[in-house]
Amino acid sequence: MGIKHTPEPWDWETDESTDRGHGPAIVGSSGMPYIGRMDSGDHDDDKNHANAKRIIACVNACAGFPDPTTVIELLEVAKEAHSYWNNTSGQLPKFVGKLRSVIYRSTIH
Repeated sequence: MGIKHTPEPWDWETDESTDRGHGPAIVGSSGMPYIGRMDSGDHDDDKNHANAKRIIACVNACAGFPDPTTVIELLEVAKEAHSYWNNTSGQLPKFVGKLRSVIYRSTIH
């Protein structure tokens, strides 16, 4: 199963003369191909740029993961780890098992 999305890294292009109210263009590596334009519909340039920045950061952070949903699981497990280390409640073996499982699934190609 090959990549079915535009390869990373993603970025944005902005042109002040055409962006007003339409937001930045989200593009794939090397400025192409064009992926889409971030337009929140309310002509708020600051919101459009912030949304584009967030989308691009998430996509680029998931680069190399065959299933990007495992990134969410890894973050959840990291939150649990923080809780376990703060409240040493004897749950460490359960946490380690869960962490191993998520790491394994996130690295299978």
